[in-house]
Amino acid sequence: MRSIQGRFPEFCLGLCLVCLAPLVWLQAVHLWERPHFQFFPLAWLAFGALITTRSELKWSSSLGRRRLGSVVWAAGVLAGLAGALLFSPWLGQAACVLCISGWGWLRLATVPPFRWFGWSLLLWITVPLPGQLDANLINGLQRISAESAGGLLDLIGIAHLRQGTLIEIRAGKLFVDEACSGIDSLYSLVAIALLMMLWQARPLVVGFFTVITVPIWAWLGNVLRLTTIVICLDRWQVDLSHGWQHTALGFVTFGLSALCLFLTLDALTHLFRRFSTSDLPRDRRQWHLWYNAVVCFPGRAPVLIDEEQQYFEVEDPRLKPKPKSKVERQSTVPAEPKFGRWVVGLMTVSCLIAAGLSIRNIARDWRDGSSTRLPHFDQAQVKAAIAENGLPEAFEPAKRLAFRHEHRSPDNFLGEHSAVWTYRAPSSDFVCSIDFPFRGYHPLWVCYTNAGQQIQGVPTPVSLPSQADQPQSSQHVVQVKLKDELGNLSYLWFLLFDAQGQPAKINLYDQENDTNPILERLKLALADSVEREPVTYQFQMYVPSSRELSEAEIQSYLKLFDTAIPMAIAQVQKLD
Repeated sequence: MRSIQGRFPEFCLGLCLVCLAPLVWLQAVHLWERPHFQFFPLAWLAFGALITTRSELKWSSSLGRRRLGSVVWAAGVLAGLAGALLFSPWLGQAACVLCISGWGWLRLATVPPFRWFGWSLLLWITVPLPGQLDANLINGLQRISAESAGGLLDLIGIAHLRQGTLIEIRAGKLFVDEACSGIDSLYSLVAIALLMMLWQARPLVVGFFTVITVPIWAWLGNVLRLTTIVICLDRWQVDLSHGWQHTALGFVTFGLSALCLFLTLDALTHLFRRFSTSDLPRDRRQWHLWYNAVVCFPGRAPVLIDEEQQYFEVEDPRLKPKPKSKVERQSTVPAEPKFGRWVVGLMTVSCLIAAGLSIRNIARDWRDGSSTRLPHFDQAQVKAAIAENGLPEAFEPAKRLAFRHEHRSPDNFLGEHSAVWTYRAPSSDFVCSIDFPFRGYHPLWVCYTNAGQQIQGVPTPVSLPSQADQPQSSQHVVQVKLKDELGNLSYLWFLLFDAQGQPAKINLYDQENDTNPILERLKLALADSVEREPVTYQFQMYVPSSRELSEAEIQSYLKLFDTAIPMAIAQVQKLD
């Protein structure tokens, strides 16, 4: 009975984790679908290994640390309850990390505060950034990698054309997300840097500068991988952008980046070595002691360090801590404080309510047939449902020139599947395509801006010729005017609809011009995991043009697009 009372906080933590398990399981599914977060099981295992091998259970005697732990734990329980009410696995994961962090502040007194904060970062690094921040980070690093690879290809002498994240060579076109996933290695290298620093108990200054260098080595690995793919495809017609060859190349470049990171950690450790102070005059010793205190933090720097100890780390008997006196000052804080009954009861009830709400929401989604995951369509099924004759051979005066199917990774922002028709008109060629699947509204113009194009004006809802006599609320097609890096203009029209052919609601949220972006990002963070919106399919028409189109020409393309929409919907419905 006494042992059960002594482990009461562990039972409370276990209850919290069990109650949050449904949300965390859904979040784990989401993380596994994102290639740059697939390292999360190793990070969680490394965190568990640190706790089991580098710590022991002991109540903290610091009143401030206890208060901080209680507040953090309570915040985790409240976040878990909010995640259950909103059905947000993202909040569920954050709540789980908060509960573990609060428990550690209370029960792992042998772990220094800064070190426990570093251990907690191993869990926080697996929590995606809220809202669109994670997507913006991916897109930004993809553009940087493409620009750097383009400069390296110029030095090598390989003829290419780069537009945003698209690199075109004689053998074909490569998207950076296909040839180099942007930040597949960034989060993983951060986790490795944290683990190396924490496992070896390196000083804070060494770990800080090591983590700062992670983006450099991740960028270098991505550029090398992308350049290698382009060189092999251009000179030897060996495609390393797909299949096991791409995976093997990724492991090699990631291993090189991790090796560079390890060498950086070792070099910084030697750079920030302690100064010898045993033979220094008293007036000069103080500066060296201050420097030693900085490079040893959060550990305590010895007062005297001789040359032998500095270079060979030989233990000096003079530096051994003195044995504690038998008579010690009694702490005013009890060694094993008792939680108030109302606090424990509130936490228990909140966790049980969270578990019940989560299980109810999951069961309801399964019963209604709506899942938080995107459906998977077999390639043979897609090719059978969407065929070349799905759109007419000619749209007067345009004639069909080519047709192809494209397949990508399930997490690709362009969609896993595309069916593309190319038409030749007297003025220029244009493209119609069906892209799917998506969840809810997909702002297609973001994909084009990531590929290096710039929006001229703002995306605008327009009425189709068949809807000319209907009110503005019936507008579901968006028109976007674009300009690429070479100054060429293009026009884009697209529509999103569900499996029943009903148009999706347009969301033209402009993050840059929003008056309260923090609140909007919080809303996106909460809605990012809910994903109760239906699966949607996208039909687009992309028209390159060397000049401004007249209003009559725009209306003629809109009429053509209006004619093709029912045909595109009919093909998508064959998938079911």
